Amino acid sequence: EPRVVAGRDDLPAGEPVAPAVATSVVEVIATGVSANGRAGTFPMQLAVRGSQPWGGVPALELSARGPLTPAGDLVLDLLLRGPRPEGATLFGELDEYRAELKGHNFALGLGDRVYSVGQLIQPYWYGFGAGGTVALGAFDLGGFAASKRRLSDRPTRRSGYAGLRLGASRLRFLYDEQTGVNGGRTLGGQGVFVPLPRVSVAVEYGAGLRDA
Repeated sequence: EPRVVAGRDDLPAGEPVAPAVATSVVEVIATGVSANGRAGTFPMQLAVRGSQPWGGVPALELSARGPLTPAGDLVLDLLLRGPRPEGATLFGELDEYRAELKGHNFALGLGDRVYSVGQLIQPYWYGFGAGGTVALGAFDLGGFAASKRRLSDRPTRRSGYAGLRLGASRLRFLYDEQTGVNGGRTLGGQGVFVPLPRVSVAVEYGAGLRDA
């Protein structure tokens, strides 16, 4: 259903005028057939946009989120927005490309998104990269590699962890490596212990590593 928001043309001369933005949204429904012969659908939205006088929004946006299986145990989250508007700053709407696939014991992410492995070492790091987590019985693994592609020095970060779960308690060993202003390497540990019902204790420790 097309949606149009237009700037006013009845204001006195010299008054600021809001930019006119036009958006047309089309729903695209992808269909498929499962192993048992049942048809499935995956709705997506495709938006085509333009603005005047600045042209300050990405022209295309494809977005979708929903289950890929009838049971809902495999979920895809998708956003493709671009290209980057000419002259855009970090404070406006920027191009963004990301995809995330989640299952009952794993999650995989790619593109522009927030990455995290621990609470002590910059817990939320936004960049362009790839990462994931997986749980294998009592063990869990996770990590990511990403860079800030919009900054001139393009700082990078690589982080990972290996963990062990014992009931409600959890122990993880972390490694983190960064370049740029906060560059350096860090080793850390993270633990969540449940000594009594409804009582938990969370502890995290990190130490910087010196280069040889």
